[in-house]
Amino acid sequence: MTNNGGQGSWYTIGYKIAVVIEKTASRDLLIKCMQDLTKLYFHYNRLVEQYNKKQNKNLPKWDYKIIDFLQNKLREKQFRGE
Repeated sequence: MTNNGGQGSWYTIGYKIAVVIEKTASRDLLIKCMQDLTKLYFHYNRLVEQYNKKQNKNLPKWDYKIIDFLQNKLREKQFRGE
């Protein structure tokens, strides 16, 4: 996890996710996602296609299994009133 002199893959992936959300939507949305990290992946998946077209990139989406898992966790959290 810590290749490139200590900058591991999770650091790089998190940075790219944040860039996609901020550049495609807004900094305000990114800040809201940072307050509830489950939203980070939903918004990334929603925005990454737009980002790819605009920036001529080919960043992947998160697998639907991960998104489904997070949606279930979010529902549980809402059910508990958190």
